[in-house]
Amino acid sequence: MKHQPDHIAPLFCEKVVFPRLEEMILLHLGKLKLIWRNQLRGNSFCKLKEVRVEFCENLVTIVPSNSAQGLLTFQNLETLTVGNCWNIKSLFPVSTATSLLQLKNLWLFSCGLEAIVAEQEVDGTPKFFFPQLTRLKLDNLPELKHFYMGSYTAEWPMLKELLVYFCKKIKVHAYDGESQPALFSFEKVIPNLELLGLNPNNVTSLCLDRVPPRSFWKIKFLVLSSFDDDSIGFQFDLLQKSHNLEKLGLCDCTFQEMLPHEGYARKQESQMETFLRNLQTLRVFRCHRLTYLMSSSYICFKNIKHLEVYCCNGLASVLGCSAAKTLVQIKTIKIIECELLTKVMTTEFEIETTEE
Repeated sequence: MKHQPDHIAPLFCEKVVFPRLEEMILLHLGKLKLIWRNQLRGNSFCKLKEVRVEFCENLVTIVPSNSAQGLLTFQNLETLTVGNCWNIKSLFPVSTATSLLQLKNLWLFSCGLEAIVAEQEVDGTPKFFFPQLTRLKLDNLPELKHFYMGSYTAEWPMLKELLVYFCKKIKVHAYDGESQPALFSFEKVIPNLELLGLNPNNVTSLCLDRVPPRSFWKIKFLVLSSFDDDSIGFQFDLLQKSHNLEKLGLCDCTFQEMLPHEGYARKQESQMETFLRNLQTLRVFRCHRLTYLMSSSYICFKNIKHLEVYCCNGLASVLGCSAAKTLVQIKTIKIIECELLTKVMTTEFEIETTEE
């Protein structure tokens, strides 16, 4: 994956020097193909803390691969956001990636990225170390296959928030000993996470089974996106391991029951006492096949304080009467843009009649 942007006029030429610039935002620059070249002076953009690039459809990269001299190192960069740039194939070369020691937030979405770090001739195996990175979000990157094309090692010791959605070509998680490269070792990353968001194709049951329940104890917020009825067992196992979970988000799921694992859990009665016992906030987004959110009593929701429902267009009612009686701790209920909703509460008889 090598780009030759020598003939492309950059946004900033070699004469431009911004030694004190800390924030740079580039939006809706449809003709922009290149931001920098490698001829910039050593103190150019050296204090940048935040870079945000969105809706630059023709942009080919953030830092070109021929910046081998390492002049664009971004040693003070803390936040990098790149989105809706469908022509971009990689972000930066190895020399830039290895200098991002202050990077804290990396958000990449809706791009044509094939690799995050571009191929570059280097001595030995590149070692990527991100000692300050706490939040990584990858969303809607359908062509992303690699973090780096060749062999490499990577460490993310401070990673607290990991969200990966709709990145079907890249293997996100692996367990120690697997030969196929992946973004993360599940066993090493999970114990430090407080927020985890994933699709059903991001992680296998095998990876989950190899991680002991104690490794999930720091997770406070879990977001499950695009899950369906076929993943009942996997969902239940993941939630069962997340003992200290406080917030649960369900997005674009296609199951017909709010939590299909509830029926699965009834078969595991010995585990129900601790199942989601610390859950305080439940958020449901765009789950259009739901007709009722909680049709019956859900003991695992007895401590919920905040219930939020957004854009669930098949929803006719939110709570059955017995379910409402279970929610003794509820403080707030938000229901927004649910087109078919006619009532918040209904009787179990009405639910059974509708289902028939």
